[in-house]
Amino acid sequence: MAQSYKIKKQSAADLVCEKMKELILQKEWAVGSKIPSELELAESFGVNRLTVRIALQRLHTLGLLDIRVGDGTYVRPFDLGGHLEELSDFYVNGKTVQDVVEFRLVMELPCVRMAVQRRTEEELEQFEALCHRFQAELVQHYACEDPEEARRYFLATVDTSVELHMALCRMAHNDLITYSFSVAREPMRRHMQHNASRRIHERLDQSHTNTWVRCWMELARGLRERNEELATEMLQRIIDS
Repeated sequence: MAQSYKIKKQSAADLVCEKMKELILQKEWAVGSKIPSELELAESFGVNRLTVRIALQRLHTLGLLDIRVGDGTYVRPFDLGGHLEELSDFYVNGKTVQDVVEFRLVMELPCVRMAVQRRTEEELEQFEALCHRFQAELVQHYACEDPEEARRYFLATVDTSVELHMALCRMAHNDLITYSFSVAREPMRRHMQHNASRRIHERLDQSHTNTWVRCWMELARGLRERNEELATEMLQRIIDS
């Protein structure tokens, strides 16, 4: 029997969608700018408004366009992390969460070595600010008498921990590493929350620090002094804790 080599026809909506993506990629439609109306686009592409609407909806689903009812359509900055967070329920499971430790050892330790050499002063200041925010949230958590409010601050410390790890990977200035962490962000958050819930009994000392706070502060010092050994040791302790 002869093998089939049927060519799939592209619909008008597919073609319009591809052309719109091209306009965004080439920055003819800049991030934050308002694009032409449905009617104007239909006239430009020589198609009907329904075809344009379908193409716009696809790009909206991809997170490239922001459709504002009564105002128009705007080009959005692409946010891979936010996009993956919405899809995380489809790929995060028990095994994925268990894989986090291996992922962090394989990816984060080499990453911190690059961060020591490549970080900018602005990135370091942002990282140090996150360290202080993490400490402040822990102080608030332990000071709360209301269990619900205490849990809210606890979850805030988990989110800030994730932000610290993401900030660290961005300091490596390697886009593929950043994309990898975007995929792993939600499994990491769940893994950290589980571990932190078992260690939260370790209260702060008189200087408002505990093991976690000290490790993050020392890691920041390692980055500032470009001390690869110190930064790596502190990150290893954070991963192991």
